[in-house]
Amino acid sequence: MAERGAKSVGIDLSAAMVSAGRREYPDVEFREGDLLALPAADGEFGSAVACYSVIHLEPSELPKAFAEVYRVLRPSGHFLVTFHVGTEVRHLDEWWDHEVNVDFYFYEPTQVIDLLKDAGFTLEMQMERVHYPDEVDTRRAYLLARRPS
Repeated sequence: MAERGAKSVGIDLSAAMVSAGRREYPDVEFREGDLLALPAADGEFGSAVACYSVIHLEPSELPKAFAEVYRVLRPSGHFLVTFHVGTEVRHLDEWWDHEVNVDFYFYEPTQVIDLLKDAGFTLEMQMERVHYPDEVDTRRAYLLARRPS
């Protein structure tokens, strides 16, 4: 998006990822922050994308995250959220040859849609797909929501 002239902002919880982003994409502004308390002003953004970000949030945290995205979007702003479909929690102790302690939360689309609507969003598009051959074997959901004007 930045290459096409759009002001783009990346937000990550990890300072190391923010540093890597700044190195790799100098035309993009990067901020360290949390989806539960976004480092952005009310109505600062015209759109927001959370690709597989909510899979790191417990179900009880989703309402706060969606309220934060709603807060930082301008009226009529779009929000694209993607996640793995299901009800399980996958835990990893090792990932890419590193010891980790990470959980991945899967969500049913109807659950996420209801939470988006509760936050004030209007659903504009819903899509599900199977994994690509080089991806983990999961179904994936894509929801496009809009903050009303």
